[in-house]
Parts: sequence; structure tokens; C-alpha cells
Amino acid sequence: MDTPERTVLGKNFYVHLAGKTNDAHHDLVENLIACGQTEVQSPEESDYLLVFCPIASRVGTDISEAMDNMPGDKPAILVVMHHTFSPDHVVAPSMRQVNNPAVLLTVDVLFYERKLLKCNCNDIAWHEVQKFLRIPHSPVMTRFIDPI
Repeated sequence: MDTPERTVLGKNFYVHLAGKTNDAHHDLVENLIACGQTEVQSPEESDYLLVFCPIASRVGTDISEAMDNMPGDKPAILVVMHHTFSPDHVVAPSMRQVNNPAVLLTVDVLFYERKLLKCNCNDIAWHEVQKFLRIPHSPVMTRFIDPI
């Protein structure tokens, strides 16, 4: 049996930080705003949540904690953030660790210090977010930093 494709309706999102992102999450937020999405100041005003989960210890533990502390009952996009200086760093898809039905999309990104890296992993994540939100295709995020 085919399941209908689940997509988020609406343009208003609320940012929930489930850990210390070193402000690297701003790159993705600013790109969403540039594509016509609107950041709001409370979960109640939002159509969906944008949950940033930096990995500090273990992927499963950090994701579970992020899900437990997610505000409200809105649909969510989970952005799992892996800190590394290597743009070639390989991560297992975090979607396998997510069992919360409110999370409709899970993507993995790589960041170093205060910025997302310019890398294939992040290009794929941005493409998945655009596709999920039905944002017309735009160039890859421009705010990424070059690898060291």
C-alpha cells in the first residue's frame, strides 16, 4: 500500500535548539528566509518546527533527548548537526534513530565552529529540505564555509 507523501504546509517556522550549535544553525535559517519562509518567535505561531540537534555525545541519545524536549505538537524538521572540520566526514543517516511521528523529515549536516561546511552532505540536506517544503529549486546554500 502506498503512503501519501507527507509535507509541511505553511511558511512559518519556529527554531528550537536542542543543544549548542555555535550559531551555525543561522546559515540554514537565513537560507530558508531567503526562500520565502518566515521565522516566528513562538511554537504557537508556527506551521512547523525546525529542530537543530548538535551531536555532543551519542547520536541516538542526543536525538532522543531533542525529541523529548521538542515544544508543542507541531510537525518538525530535525537537523542533526555533526561537528567536524572534514567535508568528507561520513555519517550514518540519523533518520534511523528517529521514532517520533511529529518528525516528518530528518537531515544530517556537517559544521565547524560557527558555520556549516561546503560539502556534499550539506548540499544533500539543503536539497531535501527544499524538496520537502516544496521550495522552488535554488542554488546550493551560499553561506557555507570552505573546508580547512
